[in-house]
Amino acid sequence: MIYIYQFGRLEKNFYENVRFRVNNYEVGSPLSSLALGKYFKEVDKKEVKNVILYPISLFLNLNVLDNDSKVIQIHKEPLHELIRI
Repeated sequence: MIYIYQFGRLEKNFYENVRFRVNNYEVGSPLSSLALGKYFKEVDKKEVKNVILYPISLFLNLNVLDNDSKVIQIHKEPLHELIRI
């Protein structure tokens, strides 16, 4: 089992794919760790778990949370339900 850890980015277009190349394998993914995971799964036939970490301060960034934000569409629960202390 391969574990891949990454700090996620949370900006206005965080969900859009970026082109990544691993050796001769090209893939579109919003995060490099997800692209690397796809490479290991599809090319090397490995079992992969991606762990994406987001500092809570990113969720509180009002510049990201506008009315058209995918964050608002994806996370419709109240903020206190997203934060489990």
